[in-house]
Amino acid sequence: LCTGEHDERVFNRAVRLLPFGGRIVLSDGDYYFDACEEEGGSAVFLDYNEGRARVITFAGVTDSKAYNTRYGAGIHVTEKAMRAMSTNGVYRVFYGASEKPGAEGDFYTYTHVNNLRLENLQILFANAAKPHRGVDGSNFGSLYMRKVYIYQESYFRDRFMHIGRPDIPIAGTVGVWSVPSSNDEMARVGYDFVNVGGLHTGFVMEGADHVIMRVCSAARCVRGYD
Repeated sequence: LCTGEHDERVFNRAVRLLPFGGRIVLSDGDYYFDACEEEGGSAVFLDYNEGRARVITFAGVTDSKAYNTRYGAGIHVTEKAMRAMSTNGVYRVFYGASEKPGAEGDFYTYTHVNNLRLENLQILFANAAKPHRGVDGSNFGSLYMRKVYIYQESYFRDRFMHIGRPDIPIAGTVGVWSVPSSNDEMARVGYDFVNVGGLHTGFVMEGADHVIMRVCSAARCVRGYD
């Protein structure tokens, strides 16, 4: 049960209950993340899990629709969380462990053990004045997102409610940081209907290959894609 205060701790407890992977279903409503206290400055962290591979899915019940509505599952990174961030740090909403299992042979390597899926979610940052990443896939083996929207709160108010103007985002605010490499037909790295708004950079593809993007957008960002 999320109470609207430090809901990120409930999310992390749910992850720890799934050492072999599973699906975490989010009821319609608002979830409030008040801190990024986990490893790597993350709010929700998928740990090494003793080297066992798993797929964790966070899925909202209702298809997420951004335009002029807040119905569905919305994750809010609050003012409290933003104030605690350093201007010199890096913070993430979703992140995974950097360790990889040992591999056999010179040319065979294991990838990261955690694989993440996000469906029907909105992630909204109170502002874009501190360096943060909505979804940081740099330590995931695969990353698939469907109907995921990552916005600065003032962007949402400006774009969809026609109230005010979006705050100017600082460098280092990123919607999605891709998995670094997926040169494996078994790895699924894809974004379907993923939209980023009001952050400095919409999507960062660092060392990524075989990424499939369909009906994605970066609106009112300084850089759409890097």
